Amino acid sequence: MGMYDEINVDIKCPKCGANDVSWQSKNYLCNLDTIDPDKVQEFYTHCDKCDTFITYRRGEKKEEVAAECRAEPYSLDEVEKMGFEYIEDEEVKKVGTE
Repeated sequence: MGMYDEINVDIKCPKCGANDVSWQSKNYLCNLDTIDPDKVQEFYTHCDKCDTFITYRRGEKKEEVAAECRAEPYSLDEVEKMGFEYIEDEEVKKVGTE
C-alpha cells in the first residue's frame, strides 16, 4: 500500500453527489497527514457509490502556503479559486493491464 496525505476539503462527488468521499494526494510529504489543498497540485478520490475515479488538478503554485492545516475544510468554491479544475473521465491505468 502506498503512502499519501489526506486533503482537507469538503467536496462531494461531481458525478453522483455522494458526500462521503475522502480526498488524497501524493504531491506532498506522504506521511498520512491531513493537509490543506494549497500544498499540492493535484488531489483525487475514488467514489464507491458511482465507481468513478475523480481528479482535481491545477497549474503551478502561485504563493507560499501556511504550515498549519486549517481546522475548517475547504469548499469546492475555495478550491476552484486556488486554480483547481475537475478532470472529467480521466483514464486510470491499472497495474498489470498495460
